[in-house]
Amino acid sequence: MAKNVKFDLKDRKILHELDWNARLSNTEIGKRVGLSKKGVEYRIKKLERIGVIQGYYPVIDYLKLGYSTKRIMIKFKHINSETKKKIDDYVFNNKNFGWVVNFIGEYDIGFATRTKDSVMFLKEIKKFLIKFGKYIDTRVFEETIGMREYPLKFLLDKKSTNKLLLDNLNYKTYNLNKNEDKIIKSLIKNARLSLTEIGKQVNLSNSVVSKRMKSLYSNGVLIATRAKIDTKLLGKEAYKVFLDVDVDGHSYIEKIEDYIEQQIETAYIVDLVGKSDIDFEAYFSSHAEFLEFMEKLQNKFSDVIEKYSYMVFNKTLKIEYIPS
Repeated sequence: MAKNVKFDLKDRKILHELDWNARLSNTEIGKRVGLSKKGVEYRIKKLERIGVIQGYYPVIDYLKLGYSTKRIMIKFKHINSETKKKIDDYVFNNKNFGWVVNFIGEYDIGFATRTKDSVMFLKEIKKFLIKFGKYIDTRVFEETIGMREYPLKFLLDKKSTNKLLLDNLNYKTYNLNKNEDKIIKSLIKNARLSLTEIGKQVNLSNSVVSKRMKSLYSNGVLIATRAKIDTKLLGKEAYKVFLDVDVDGHSYIEKIEDYIEQQIETAYIVDLVGKSDIDFEAYFSSHAEFLEFMEKLQNKFSDVIEKYSYMVFNKTLKIEYIPS
């Protein structure tokens, strides 16, 4: 049904606003896109109903809260639909797995743990391997040390200098108090809840919720709130790309990432210790468009880019920055 729905510029403008600040009021969105409050409310409900908007989540600096992220990518063997669903359900329901994606390509699934120590990470991975190890063909472990997020620039086909930065440099660990922890967990369920709705869930007054939210923002714990958007329904496929550079080309990595960052298609650049030198995610209308993008990238840095591989996102099952 959703494939037959027409998306006009007003819809895209609303998605653009919610993509970068899911807590904007309908009144404020209306001012920005040229619609009444009721007009915005109607369109948001429509976008939610047809599955374009699948929810709202907080972007939390998990590093500042003492968490580290380790990622595992897996290629399966001897697997059927029933077993695949069991694996999806298992990783989705595990509170320590904060990012879960099904892929088409080199790997079939990727998921990341958010833990405060390596012992917990090893414990969770061991449990997974005991349960599903016989279905694993290949696997790779990586550690994420930072990430850059960008708006979905393709929504309005405009470049943007906005970005969210998570890194493990020059920060002090922040300890959530009891009320802040409750508020964060409420936001993980639905980051668009009003202060009143959050207060009812966590049994706090509006003034306390407002004060603690301001503290979370000012201390850099709560960085943003975003809409979870099904880009496939907008005609865009998400690609994860792994770039390898020559041994002598590592001094060019920053220049390559700066170039990638400036492109309308780019959504994430992941800083990690793992299988590749550069890891980024981007959106394209077709595979031909993706190949054209990569050809331009390779031509610009042909002396240093050795090779690349990629995967297509099949389905994003989960986006959580700390255990819920």
